[in-house]
Parts: sequence; C-alpha cells; structure tokens
Amino acid sequence: MAILTRKDLVVDYGSTHIKGALVESSPLGGRRILRLETLPIVSLHGEGDNKTGEYEYNVIRFVQSFFPEEQSFILNLSMDRVYVRDIKIPVTNAKQIEEVMPFEVEPLLPVTLDHAEVIGRTWEVGEESSSLISFTAQHADLQQTVQPLLRGSASVQMLSVDCVGLSGAGALLPAGVEQTRLAGQIDIGGNYSILNFIKEGKLVFTRRIPIGGEQISELVATTLGIEAHAAEQKKLELELNLAEDPDKTERSEAFYRRNRVDKKTLAKLHKKSREIFKELVVEIERTVLSLPLSEEPAVFYLSGGGSLLGGTAEYMSSLMDVPVERYPFMLSNEHKELARFMTAIGTMEHFKEKPARKMDFLATPFGMALRRSDFTLKALSTPILLSSVAIIVLLLSFLTGILLDRKQIREYRRQIEQIAGDISGLNKNADDLIEEASKICNERLQYRKNQTGSVRALEILRDLTTRTPPAGQTAFVLKSFNFNGKEAQFEAEVDGFADVQKIQEAYAGSPNYSRIEVLRRDLMPNKKVRLALRLIVKDKGAGTDAGCR
Repeated sequence: MAILTRKDLVVDYGSTHIKGALVESSPLGGRRILRLETLPIVSLHGEGDNKTGEYEYNVIRFVQSFFPEEQSFILNLSMDRVYVRDIKIPVTNAKQIEEVMPFEVEPLLPVTLDHAEVIGRTWEVGEESSSLISFTAQHADLQQTVQPLLRGSASVQMLSVDCVGLSGAGALLPAGVEQTRLAGQIDIGGNYSILNFIKEGKLVFTRRIPIGGEQISELVATTLGIEAHAAEQKKLELELNLAEDPDKTERSEAFYRRNRVDKKTLAKLHKKSREIFKELVVEIERTVLSLPLSEEPAVFYLSGGGSLLGGTAEYMSSLMDVPVERYPFMLSNEHKELARFMTAIGTMEHFKEKPARKMDFLATPFGMALRRSDFTLKALSTPILLSSVAIIVLLLSFLTGILLDRKQIREYRRQIEQIAGDISGLNKNADDLIEEASKICNERLQYRKNQTGSVRALEILRDLTTRTPPAGQTAFVLKSFNFNGKEAQFEAEVDGFADVQKIQEAYAGSPNYSRIEVLRRDLMPNKKVRLALRLIVKDKGAGTDAGCR
C-alpha cells in the first residue's frame, strides 16, 4: 500500500562531495532506492566564512537542488568531528555496559562530557570483560549538523557517524557470502579514506587515513597545469588503469589529441597514481597489524569516489595478501558508480537496526532535544484524510440516528399520555401525567395484591409436609429450607433414588408451584441420597385487574 510507505533522504557529507540517497521503505521491511544524487562542495573559506557556514550553505544547496520536498533526513558526522576510542571494560551485562561506558571513555578524551555525548556498542562479550568501540561528539557539533535541516515540519531521524554508516553495507552482502570471518571495508573519499573492520555485522575497528582521491586530482592538475575542479573529471577521462602496464597499453593518437596529453606525461601520471595507492595500502597493512583481534581479514570491500579509477581493486589486491573486491551486489541497473554512495546506502541499513544495535547521537539526552519529530503529518496526509472523511460520515450517521430516536420517543410518549388520560382518578393538571399515572397504578396494584393475598412461607411448609410421603413409604429428613417469596429451595436426605421420584410426583400435584427443578441428586457415603429441589411458586395476585392496563 503506497499510502503507508515513507521516504527518507540519507545525506552523506563528504570531504569534496555531498551524496544523497532517497530511499522508500514499506512497513513490511522492503526498501528501494528512488534516486542517487551527488554535488561538489563549494568552499567558502576564501570569503572569510567559517566551516559551519560552509556546511550549512552546501547542505541547503544540495537539498534545494535535488530534493526540495523531502522532510525526513538521516545524517552522519564525519570522523574528523568525533573521538573514536576502543576500550575493554570488566562488565558483561548489556545494561551495565551502557551505564559504565561514558565513565570509562572520559579519561581518554580531550573534552569533558558536560559538553559532549558518547555512543558505542560492544563487538565482543567475553566471560569477564567486553570489548567495544565508542564515539564522542561535542554538543556544538551535534547541533550544527542537524540545525540547517530543522525547518518547517522537517525532522532528522538519526545522526550517526560515517564509518558506522559504511559498516551497515555489510548487511547487504548476499546470503552465500561468509560473514562470520573478519572483513575489511575501504572507502576512498576525497581527502581521506575510511578503513573499517566488521565481523558478523558488527563494527570491530575503524580508522581515518588521510589519503584519498583528491590527491590524484591534485596530481592531474599540477601535471597538466589545469584548475583543480577540472582535474576531478579529467582523471577519469584519461582512463588511467592502475592494473595495466603503461608501457604495454596502446592508445590512439586521437585519444592523446583529445586529452591534450602525450604518452610520457600519461605514463608519469600512471606511476604517481600508483605510488599514492601504494602508500594507502601500506597504511592499511599497518592497521591490520594493530587490530585488537588475532584474526586477519578474509577480504576487503572497496567503495568511495576515489575507487572509481580504473584497476584500483586489482592493483591493491596485487600489493596485499588479501583480495580487494567490489561489493558483490547490484541494487539497480540505473545506479551507475554505486561505489560513490555506499556510505549513504549502508547508513540506511544501519537506520533500520534495532535500538540495541543502532549508534545514534539523537538517542542521547542532548540528542533527544534536537529531534524535531519522529514523523510528519505530511507523510500520513492520505490516510489522515480518509480517516477524517470516515469519522465525519460516522458522526453524521450517529446524529441522524439520535434525531430519529428522539422523534420516535416523543411519539411513544404522546401515545402513553393519551392512554394515561383514560385512567380514572388521574389529576389532569399534574406536571407529568405519565409519572402521576404510574404512581396511581402501583398503589392500586399493591392494594389488589394485598386483598387477594400471596403465598407465605408457612403455607409452603404446610403444603410440603402434607404432600411428602409418610415415613412408612420413604425416609425423608429435611436438612435446609429457604423461601424468598418467589421460589422455595430445600435439601433433604432420602433412602434412595426411587424416593426421589416419589417426592417429585407428590409435589407436582400441588397448584402452588409452576415448575419443580432438581438441583442435585448425590449418592452419599452412607448409601443415602442427598436431594435438592427448587419450587417456583405461582403468584396469586398476577393478572388481577387494577384498571391500569
């Protein structure tokens, strides 16, 4: 049902580009990517503006350019705005870990937690201790990140960290891919690369390496003498392939003329680019040696705009003992260069996690104050409209029924007043003729009943005594007797079930009872039978005429 779906815009604010993924989700858990967009970040430093102003300008520019009608956002903090700490604490209880974590992390931070928030999750729980990864962000950074988007009815659903969002891409790996072994994630961005290690869907370790695709762009700009913004596209047009041998790669003369480059210059760019990626591989291998696990990664998954250079995965694999691969899935044939958007896509997967596994700064005490609302009425406009129409129809039906009922009641009352007016002795000047008639009738009925008489308890006892078979015919011992004016109940002991039949037949001949019921007929240890009867007594005054029919 389309009216129950929701749309969220995941915004990945990188170092050189903003990426956005508009995702539609259904209540049953299905999701599909509607659009993927990217936009270069415009630097405002030359105009004397600060970093906060630059962020706000670019985020609003991006949203207004591609997604002006979206109201629900999911954001990440970049790793340069958080403090990442790997700690081990002597606690194994999940609730206690949440309580102890801030106190364990604070001594390792250059800021006080009076002005910062800590989030984190365990990735291993042992018998005596737990290993976890934590992220700390200052209140000012949290507020500055969400503030540009909290306008009108818009809301921010989650504020996590870019490396955590990237780790969510592991949930999209096919079922046949082994996930119990340690795997690495390399996301080559503009100014830096994110290196993650995940196991069984949990982020074990992360590192920010200051090497990215921007260094290749700078290399192209310097070598060819072109502007930096033009070098970003130029490095792709040159069709550099790190896995190829430049001396053996043949290109047409038209290619060199079109790109205004000669073979020697192209070979130089190829060599320098390889050196940059080789430096990145060295940093990755150093990180593997410092992992808190003795296990080495079985595979590295490659993503990021900087990985779009030809042969990147193959060249890095040749330098490492571990294979480097692209993510083994395709979300849509329309989404080219999917590697650019892997952090945004992974963030959406992390957003659907249960609260116990989700790392969200908006779930902290300070973050709750930043959250505008968990949903907007606009997203539910269609069902609300349908519900409103249904409620209006129901109210109109209800009011119409009340009016018709009142009309019918007035008609019945008119008929009753007409009947009451025929009762003799009625005061026609009374305020309420029906109440006056009811009072007169009750008095007359009570008088007539007193005149005709009613059955009394002694009369019932006398009648029962007379009709009970004598001692020579049955052994009858009365145990209890109760009479409330309308029915009599008693319990007795008799010799056997045959006596029960005799007593019933004897009482059935009395004109005082309209019905006789056997309540119980139980055989007792002494071989006698306990009998309980209910006698419905006829009302002698019923049907007498009091002139009030």
